Amino acid sequence: MKRFLTVIIYMYILLCLTGCSGESLFAGRQDLERLLPIQTLGIDTAGGGVELSVSSGIDPDEDPPLVLRTTASSIETAIQRLQKYSPRDELYYAHVQYILLGQEAAETDLETILRWVARSPDMRMGTAMFVVKGSAAQALISASGGVSDVTEQLASLEREIRLDRRHIYSIREIAASLAEEGCALCLAIEAASSQGTVYTDDTPGTALLPAGYAVFRGEALVGYLSQEESLGADLLAGSIAGTRVTVERNTLELVGGSVDVHGQWGEAGDLEGLTIQGSLQAGILEQEDGGETDPDRLDQALGEAAGQWLSAVIARAQSLGCDFLGLRSAAGRESPGGITPDSWEDIFPALSVTIEIDGEVDRSYDLAQ
Repeated sequence: MKRFLTVIIYMYILLCLTGCSGESLFAGRQDLERLLPIQTLGIDTAGGGVELSVSSGIDPDEDPPLVLRTTASSIETAIQRLQKYSPRDELYYAHVQYILLGQEAAETDLETILRWVARSPDMRMGTAMFVVKGSAAQALISASGGVSDVTEQLASLEREIRLDRRHIYSIREIAASLAEEGCALCLAIEAASSQGTVYTDDTPGTALLPAGYAVFRGEALVGYLSQEESLGADLLAGSIAGTRVTVERNTLELVGGSVDVHGQWGEAGDLEGLTIQGSLQAGILEQEDGGETDPDRLDQALGEAAGQWLSAVIARAQSLGCDFLGLRSAAGRESPGGITPDSWEDIFPALSVTIEIDGEVDRSYDLAQ
């Protein structure tokens, strides 16, 4: 009771100091209660316009999420249209946590979407974005319902990715990379049926799963990285720890690794190639029957596997003519004048690359040793 009275006294003092009456405070609270924060937003193309889908997420009272979808000539027009159809409260976009970008929109409308986010007084450039292999609306709607929803699934996916020390790119990071390098990476996801795997009642029948990285060049989606290529990109970015891979029938958890990129310079000061050297450490989680048991051979196999990941992702970047790995900046540090974007664009697709990665497998997880 004393604590309750103390709170009341402090509230009264604050109201007197600010000149606010209890009535105005109550009115402000009512205004806040009328706002319904949108937490996940999906953007697709629809003819010459846009298809917008939104989910409010499950609120603290555990009410089911509000899920809406509409088409319009522009994003702002779609937002206004959704508000008219909202069965309750005012839709509020300042707390959007995730943006799902449909594949077709990523191929054709990325610039329009980036500009809209940058200009919007409600949206934040730090919002995480995923490229959906397919329709963002279909993924958002099919992953919502019951005791779970699309926002919770994406939050769970984000926790898993961060535990693996991988990276989810924000709108700001994608826009900055496009401005500086002309290309960017974005985590891709795909909707998959969860039937036969998830048996909890009242859950949506769709799971959202990571699907490597999407590659943007010149503000347009130009392709996706395979699992092997994505591992190479993570290794170059220094965000590989926590990832689990299978090498010679051994399930390994990568615990650390680093690589250095150096330029191979000719006598005339011309860049003739790249050398990538580094190391990768892992621990054994499980060994299948017939799996490699010789420590030296397993170390060598891990190093060779890492070299293949790097070779695959660099070959992919060269084939796209898109340095989404930041190799120009890394090699240019050894050149007094750096490497200009124009000259790099000419030499990068055919540049030779030498890769040397040392593997080290720790058997400390093996209790039998």
